[in-house]
Amino acid sequence: MLSIDFVRPFDKTYDLVTLRIRDRALGLTPIENAWLECLIREFQQERNKWDESKFTGYRNEWKRLRFNLSRLAAAAYLHISYDLPRVIADQWPGKSPWQMPPQMRATSIFFSLDRDFLDVFSIVAKDSAIVGLPAYFLSPFSRKLLRSSTHWVLLLRRAAWQHADQLRQSTNRRYVEERMLTAITLALKDVSDLPWSIGTLLPPDDAFAPAVVPVWLSELDHFWMGAASTLALGLMVAYLGRKRWKHYDELSDFIEELGLRTHEYVSIAIPLFQP
Repeated sequence: MLSIDFVRPFDKTYDLVTLRIRDRALGLTPIENAWLECLIREFQQERNKWDESKFTGYRNEWKRLRFNLSRLAAAAYLHISYDLPRVIADQWPGKSPWQMPPQMRATSIFFSLDRDFLDVFSIVAKDSAIVGLPAYFLSPFSRKLLRSSTHWVLLLRRAAWQHADQLRQSTNRRYVEERMLTAITLALKDVSDLPWSIGTLLPPDDAFAPAVVPVWLSELDHFWMGAASTLALGLMVAYLGRKRWKHYDELSDFIEELGLRTHEYVSIAIPLFQP
């Protein structure tokens, strides 16, 4: 089972997205609203199953991720690429139990929600409870990272709709779904196995904790002691700042590569194993 720290960034973001979707649903017809609300409920039920044994491989890779932003991306890509297409396939518009709304209208509704993800991710970039330190010290970089995540979230949502259509027509759906989860897990493993620096994957190491700087000051007067201490502190902060910035720059590449591979691996897995 994953620690709450690993799923909190996603859950908080998901709650914000759900509120936006429900607000938008108020402008729909009753049947359209009912269909969208059904998707919301079913999506949440699938999210609640992430502690099941079939997700063990994905959880093991997820545990390697250090930053909240990479944990958020891993959760979002799993949810969109695995949970969404399976739920949408079950609730496909234009067939029982949803004769209405018609498929074209439901497609329009689903993709009209894209703008809400852009709004939510701009809010998330400023929330330290979700993204961690970047919200305090590197908010422009946090926004850059989340723009990359948003790009892949929107692309994966489009793929999820297509994959749902394929799933609902499959005569061997259970097998196809197993291949989907395998593909998503392999994407995370393969990206995590790339030669990243140690800081990208290990748990937080209190990098901002006070450090001991070996400066010999016993023969300096009080003024120079203060100057030397200030200089030493400045050098330490500059070093840690450069180190932290390098980690976040690498994190941007990690999120981008994970989105790319998740999309490619799942897209390959589904047609390849269709009957």
